[in-house]
Amino acid sequence: MASQPATLLIVDDEPQVRKLLETLLQHEGYQTICASNGEEALQVVVQQAPDLILLDIMMPGMDGYEVASQLKSDDATAGIPIIMLSALSDAGARVSGLESGAEEFLSKPIERIELSLRVRNLLRLTAHGERVDNIRQALQPDVDRRDLENALRQAVERNEFIVHYQPKVELATGQLCALEALLRWDRPGHGAVSPAVFVPVLESLGLIVAVGRWVIEAVCQQIGAWQRSAIGAVEVSVNVSGHQLIEGDLIADIARILAQTGVEPHWLEVELTEGSLMENTQHTIASLQRLHTMGVKISIDDFGTGYSSLAYLRRFPIDTLKIDIAFIREVTSNPQDAAITRTIIELAHSLNLRVVAEGVETQAQLAFLKDAGCDQIQGYLFSRPLPVATLERLLLERSETP
Repeated sequence: MASQPATLLIVDDEPQVRKLLETLLQHEGYQTICASNGEEALQVVVQQAPDLILLDIMMPGMDGYEVASQLKSDDATAGIPIIMLSALSDAGARVSGLESGAEEFLSKPIERIELSLRVRNLLRLTAHGERVDNIRQALQPDVDRRDLENALRQAVERNEFIVHYQPKVELATGQLCALEALLRWDRPGHGAVSPAVFVPVLESLGLIVAVGRWVIEAVCQQIGAWQRSAIGAVEVSVNVSGHQLIEGDLIADIARILAQTGVEPHWLEVELTEGSLMENTQHTIASLQRLHTMGVKISIDDFGTGYSSLAYLRRFPIDTLKIDIAFIREVTSNPQDAAITRTIIELAHSLNLRVVAEGVETQAQLAFLKDAGCDQIQGYLFSRPLPVATLERLLLERSETP
């Protein structure tokens, strides 16, 4: 019986680096999960212990040294090998990384062959027990993965998923103008599980098409309920996986759901990442054209991660660009991020597209985006994702405002 491929956690705040490492490591046959910051990485490790962690040093908030120190100080995670990643090549960075508990160090830009060898050798040492206390601990990641897979199968059967909604705000008026639907799962006996953990597993199990269809149904039913109430209809965007476009019958599903719920198509927006747009491009363009003809809006999520060119933008029937959170995070302190953000806004407006900035958390970020001409924002500065009951109070306030 073939052994399960090792699961590697990639922790880096740069989307381009995460995507590059994912591509290289998946090509080598590994399973990958990703985190964009230290806090998310610690949460992911608790929920799904990886076989190895590739950990960037320089990240906003909790840096790689602190993440490694916390992991190595906990008996439950101390045995997970860590490879530090850094653009800093000086000896001091290496020493600090090793002092925090990392086993290896890789300098950026990362060479494919060196990455492959260091990961393989470190996993081999782990497999031989040099970094693992006993067989039970060595087998635990596979056991955890199987438990999670079984729990997700049951979650689909038992309808354990729920949808939370994060408001979007129109910068010109300061008013709530739309929502993003976000999938959530409270695993019985474990609590909330990060989507960064369970969504990739749903994809690997072939369940994401069914779950994605359920989300669209739940969202349209909710829009319909609001439409019939004092709240009124609200535009809602739904994240769609590339698997739904390629493997499922997304167009027919959406047409059927809109007809059944009586929701007009323009109240629904479909969000896809740049990466999913580049998969099976001709099929994707044809599918999005059909959705656009129906009246459903199309948004590119995480824009700026580098996959779509200006030529491709013109080929896709797009209504909205969402600026990747990585640029917004340091838009007031990093001149390059500020320049990229302004360029994206100008580009979008030149193509008659609206622009949404996600991950807005500070007044300084808000002021920058207003000055740059951004259309809409979402983020914790205004509101975190909310359950329906809490959200409806906000929506009622909006409907009662003259």
